[in-house]
Amino acid sequence: MPTNYAKALFWLQKSANQNNKDAQFLLGVMYNNGEGVPQDYAQAVYWYRKAADQGNADAQLNLGRMYDNGRGVPQDAVIAYALYNISATTIPSDKLAAEIRENQSAQPTLHQIAEGQALIRRMLSEGILKAIDAT
Repeated sequence: MPTNYAKALFWLQKSANQNNKDAQFLLGVMYNNGEGVPQDYAQAVYWYRKAADQGNADAQLNLGRMYDNGRGVPQDAVIAYALYNISATTIPSDKLAAEIRENQSAQPTLHQIAEGQALIRRMLSEGILKAIDAT
């Protein structure tokens, strides 16, 4: 069955604008991959941020990848490390986030790991977006 991206985009935007975290995540994927929309990393980050802040582990993981690779945001090993850890703890049985964290493109230094752990604590107490925006 062929994919109808226009219809998918319409319904995902409608749901995402009603704070549906799964729709927000899927919009992020569409923009990240250029599926049915022009590839736009900034838009992908926008939607991943919304979904990640609401606890979508896949969005947390993908947002970490965006920071890890500097796509749509400045590259930041500390934020990527923190998001990978948050994602890994959101779904402990999902080993992907832990594997990606161990193979980060820019391996964090011990100092950055300590900063990342402090950021994780802020993310858990204040919310992901508020903690990231305060860095």
